Amino acid sequence: MCTVVLILGVEYGLGLTQTRFTGSFYTSDPKLGHTVRPNAEGWWMDEFVTYARVNSDGLNDRERPLTPPPGTLRVAVIGSSQVICLQMPRERNWVSILNKDLSAAARPRGWNVDVVNLGGSGFSVAQIYMTMQDKAWKYHPQVVVSLVDTWAMMKATRKLFPEEVTGSPVYLLENGKLVPDDFTRNMPNARGLRQVWTDRASDLINRSYLLSLLRMAGRRSAEVITGTLKSPAPASVGLDPRARVSWDPEVPETQEAWAVCEAIWLEMKAECNRRGVEFVIVLADRGEVSQPDQAARLAFQRRLNLSSLEEMEHRIERFGTSHGISVISLIPYMASYAADNNVYLHGPEGKKAVVGHWNETGNAVAGHEVARELLERSLTIAQVAGRRVHPFTSPE
Repeated sequence: MCTVVLILGVEYGLGLTQTRFTGSFYTSDPKLGHTVRPNAEGWWMDEFVTYARVNSDGLNDRERPLTPPPGTLRVAVIGSSQVICLQMPRERNWVSILNKDLSAAARPRGWNVDVVNLGGSGFSVAQIYMTMQDKAWKYHPQVVVSLVDTWAMMKATRKLFPEEVTGSPVYLLENGKLVPDDFTRNMPNARGLRQVWTDRASDLINRSYLLSLLRMAGRRSAEVITGTLKSPAPASVGLDPRARVSWDPEVPETQEAWAVCEAIWLEMKAECNRRGVEFVIVLADRGEVSQPDQAARLAFQRRLNLSSLEEMEHRIERFGTSHGISVISLIPYMASYAADNNVYLHGPEGKKAVVGHWNETGNAVAGHEVARELLERSLTIAQVAGRRVHPFTSPE
């Protein structure tokens, strides 16, 4: 009886002081390796502080019917953590801002725009592709937008950053065709009963202050024992000597990753074409580029011995142009915005951070800019908004 009283007292005390811990939001997936757990909810305390709720389909989004109502243009946005954006209040993430801007533009002509957030934390380009295949089409989108960042691209093989793709699917190119590697072919085709019970336990822990504290303590102890306790993030990922491969598309180590990514984008484009759906790639910026301190940016560029920090962007844009794939680059606009307004767009608001996810300002800038570009250059979206269109590419 005393033990029960003690436990309840600790639980009450932690709740009274509003002691919060980051919840569990992930689960295993037989195809993607991992995904966000349907109906998960809890506090997100890493980098930003917010309370996140995942819907019944594992999306950081509202519930919606699979078939869009009449007069609705549906846009599917797919990508990694910068898309799912669990770390930001949902109404202030860039996907929600994109939805508001597009809807406001289309409403005078009697249309509604519904943007579906199909992001997944830590997704590679392969996982983005598989999400389009397995989840996007049931929502009947007329436009598919894939947000791409260079770290997602570098996870296209198991060679560059193997620790980042442990347990995740990877494709190889054999005779010009995408094929799953051995690990991917042998992934289980169904979730086990053990994982089901683990998910239920995670939901329970998320609702308890005490259990969340014990979970965090257990993880920290395991990290100390195994020597994997993470130190504070360095001022720039560029301090890691391996990081140069994520900035220079011409170094030999990246060529296999580039080939796989380009093959995946061609498959995504072809599948969209078959369904009569418009396909758009959006290039996310990186904090080292879109920082207001131009001297620091130049110093970072010199430290990596690069002639430019935009080579990745230019290569993807050239690829898109040569293959009829629409590409929006956020990089120049966000860099200019940061410099003109002397603000940092990544990491905690008000701090001079060049690593981390978009902060509230970064989300707002990205959402408004993607909406502006789509309204001006997407044939599908400009039509419902009654806009004069300036297409991305010439018709194929």
